[in-house]
Amino acid sequence: MNEVLQLAIFPLPNLVYFPGQNLPLHIFEARYRKMLEDSLQAQRRIGMVLLRPGWEKNYEGAPDTFRIGSYGNISKVDRLADGRYNLVLERSRRYEILEYVQSSPYRVAKVRPLPEGLPPPPDDQAEQIQRLVVTYMALSKQMGDDPAPRFYPDQPGDYETCVNTLSMSLGIHPLLRQELLELPSLAERGQRLELLLLRLLDRLKAQKRFNHVEFEYHSVN
Repeated sequence: MNEVLQLAIFPLPNLVYFPGQNLPLHIFEARYRKMLEDSLQAQRRIGMVLLRPGWEKNYEGAPDTFRIGSYGNISKVDRLADGRYNLVLERSRRYEILEYVQSSPYRVAKVRPLPEGLPPPPDDQAEQIQRLVVTYMALSKQMGDDPAPRFYPDQPGDYETCVNTLSMSLGIHPLLRQELLELPSLAERGQRLELLLLRLLDRLKAQKRFNHVEFEYHSVN
């Protein structure tokens, strides 16, 4: 029997939350302060989900969202003097929204947790991690970024951590990150991420004569 949860939903226009990641959040809107306070009295979970394009027309209401997101457990809550909050979500897991059951003052949905699916065979994981890290390092160098120490080739971490952290932190359009999140298995996400990194690297090399390069959304399907 499929598990169904009821979660407070925190939709944002540019954040895609991946499984197994920690996510620092700053809560300042009144409706989302209420969401956090209620969640702390209940399951101590919040579901993050990406808003669909066009959200600006109805942000104060209930603009459309994607159906696939990730929820995390609330930890390290710090209430500031003016009523705002800093917190961290951790131990995240993907979910699918089945239906919204509340729209005001914040949204609540019935959701179905999603499995991550199988990673590649163990013998293939180390090789793909190495390729991902090397390509990420090359891309970061071209962009003038200082890559996070966890991605140095001699410290890549496990396969799931590498794939999901790179997917979440790479400076690409949110719709591309959403595509990665919606892939049903780690193996598919790793393959798609590698293809995306290579395409971005090739494009950046071709355009390196410009001082600024902005990657627009183009599906890698």
